[in-house]
Parts: sequence; structure tokens; C-alpha cells
Amino acid sequence: MYKPGGMVVSRISEEGEQVVVEAVAAASTGICPACGQESARVHSRYARALADLPACGRPVRVCLAVRRFRCANSACERRTFAEQVPGVTRTTGTCCSDWRQRWRPSAWRWAARRGRAWSGASA
Repeated sequence: MYKPGGMVVSRISEEGEQVVVEAVAAASTGICPACGQESARVHSRYARALADLPACGRPVRVCLAVRRFRCANSACERRTFAEQVPGVTRTTGTCCSDWRQRWRPSAWRWAARRGRAWSGASA
């Protein structure tokens, strides 16, 4: 498992010509974007599909499991908010910000293993 800041990469695989990276947000709490209050009260969970720049000419899809938190501030107008992984997710959109830099070492190790497997060389 590769652990770039804020998440845990659990799997890198292939689906046809596409590289699929599966990850889980690792923070134990979230910060409400409206009032700044920290919260550990999980409302729900869902998967975000993020697109990244191609790696070695192949399209990359990132499946990131994130949580929605309940705001702990009863005076806040926002009841729930989605957790964000700094440098990876944004509140809107489906493109990664600097994800590529975070997972590149793991991706190169994966590519090297696949290359050895395809060529018949031992690891």
C-alpha cells in the first residue's frame, strides 16, 4: 500500500487500456468549509471518480472513497460537507490537482512489475 498525504492507495490495476487507482481518504476528521469547525461525525460515504493526466500514454482513472461529515457547529448553515484531500480533490470537478506527483513512485513500481511479467523475467 502506498500512503501519499491524506489517503491510502489500496490498489492499482488495469481495465483494458486504462490504469485504475483505488484509494481511500485517510483523515479521521474533516473541516467544514463554511465555518471551519472540525468534525468526526460521519454522515455517509461515497466514491469519487477522478480523471488524471495519462501515465505512459495510458488514461488514468482514480476511484477515491471519501466521507460526508456532519458539521459539529449547530449555528453553521451547512449541515454536511464532503471531505477533501489537499492537493488531490477540489470541491467541484473531477480532475485531480497534483495527484500524479503523489502516486508516481507507486505507479512506476507497478509498471516495472508488469513489464517483467510480460517479458517473462523474474522479479
